[in-house]
Amino acid sequence: MQLKTETNTYLDLKDNYGKVINEQIIIYAQSGYSKGLAMEGILESFHKAGYIVLCIADPKQGECELAYQMFEPIEKYHLDHLRKIGKRPSAKKVKLYHPFCFGIPTNRNLPDINFFTFPLKDLGRKEWSLLVETEYDTETMGALIRASENITNEDGIYGFLQYVQKSVKGKGSGKTRKADPSNFFLETGSGTMKSVSEVSRYLQPFRQNYFLSKKSCPLNIDWKSILTDQEHYHVFLNSYLSKDEKILDFVVLALLNGILNNKHLLKKPVVIALPEIRKQVPFKPDGHKRQLAIGFKDSLALMRSSGRGMSSVSDSQSFSGVDKDVRDSATTTFFGEMGADAENVSKTFNYKREIRSQLTSMDAMNSFLKVKNEEDGGITLFFSSSRHGEPSYNFEETYRKECPEKMKNYKDIVEMMKKDLKDDENKIRDKIKKQEKRDKEERERIAKEKAENSSEVKVDKDKDKKIQELMSQSKLEKMKRCWEFKRDNPDMSLRKSALAIGFPSSSGNKTFKKYFEEYQEILDKEKEKEDNVDFEDKVLNETKVPEEKPLLGEEFELPEE
Repeated sequence: MQLKTETNTYLDLKDNYGKVINEQIIIYAQSGYSKGLAMEGILESFHKAGYIVLCIADPKQGECELAYQMFEPIEKYHLDHLRKIGKRPSAKKVKLYHPFCFGIPTNRNLPDINFFTFPLKDLGRKEWSLLVETEYDTETMGALIRASENITNEDGIYGFLQYVQKSVKGKGSGKTRKADPSNFFLETGSGTMKSVSEVSRYLQPFRQNYFLSKKSCPLNIDWKSILTDQEHYHVFLNSYLSKDEKILDFVVLALLNGILNNKHLLKKPVVIALPEIRKQVPFKPDGHKRQLAIGFKDSLALMRSSGRGMSSVSDSQSFSGVDKDVRDSATTTFFGEMGADAENVSKTFNYKREIRSQLTSMDAMNSFLKVKNEEDGGITLFFSSSRHGEPSYNFEETYRKECPEKMKNYKDIVEMMKKDLKDDENKIRDKIKKQEKRDKEERERIAKEKAENSSEVKVDKDKDKKIQELMSQSKLEKMKRCWEFKRDNPDMSLRKSALAIGFPSSSGNKTFKKYFEEYQEILDKEKEKEDNVDFEDKVLNETKVPEEKPLLGEEFELPEE
């Protein structure tokens, strides 16, 4: 952007060779001194030069200032200015976008708005750093980054949190752990349950502001259609979100990173509008604001050489109230009437008295000093040919009056997303129930195995006892025991007989048979010996000389003569 005439009364985006210079422009002026009008005029020039216009911040929640560009101007001061500079009043083609939330009114019709969500898988370190309020690799940061990288396309907030918990506890149940391929096949968890609680706390607001979704959600932001549409202004609103400043800033950073991450889709250059930048990145920011300031600074540094070329236009009521790194990222800076902040500006730039005086009382409301060209005096920044949002306006009322046929009700979308959240909840509940059932079955299996092992141990102990008893006996006793068992169990096989006695299963049947046969042989010999003794006794008895008996009549006494 440079001065183009000898009188230095206007600016042009193009250099001496007719090429548009990509710049990061910041306009400072106190409230009511046309900085918003100047921004809109510069954006209009970029748009005419073929740039895609994106406004990703609505610092005055619900006021939708840049959205008024879809209407023709009606204020007298604006129309007078356009006549003076030879501009015809016109209306821009504008598309409106809003993060989905359950705060969307369903009891009335609203303007035509594209409600959208961000896929959890697309979020990265910068977005999570803002949420956690640190860029350092804490356990919580690590858990968030790993989860967004590794969840499936069907995982929403519930699935996301379940993954975080699972990664901390490790895979498995009870004391058993399985090797986790997403964690270098380690069997241990990564983090502590404290980090799970922290992640849960950080994500609680997104149950109401339900714009973090699964990859397959039909409302996911369509960067391709946005970054290939130069015909429209693309204005992002936040009217129905909660008033949580961290949530509002999270959306801005996610949009900024989304543009840079999808720059490969661009066919034309882009200019990004960031109204009232002090609200996003105040001086010496802390908490999540510090992470937003880091994200802004890094993005502004990348913009000029990104995609087909990127520029940005920001404004602020206060120069000293903006983060120093962000304001130093500007390649072109304008100062309008600064009021009380004029002294801080003068000290920073070492301005002399004449310029200090100008900063407190400019020639006109839309007159600005360009840094490094202050000696050229005040420069008039032309207004846009379209309507500017005045403090007394209400966007929804204006839209209803100007475009009644485009008003819509979004009850169906809200119901669809309620069902989506409920389905996500039920899916995890069913998954947990199934896991609990599997865990119970596993516990029962382990208990059963322990009981069986205990029985087997008892059998083994009994068997060992039998073997010990058998080993302590003499061989003759062992042989007798085998023989008696076989006698009492004639139909039992040798193998079963050997096991019953307590012989080892590998060779017990042979030993049992050997002992049985050897003892039988002993018995046979004993019997043979006994039989021989009986025979001898019989022979002796049969050959024994009988006792002499008297002859017949010897026992009688003879009769006397």
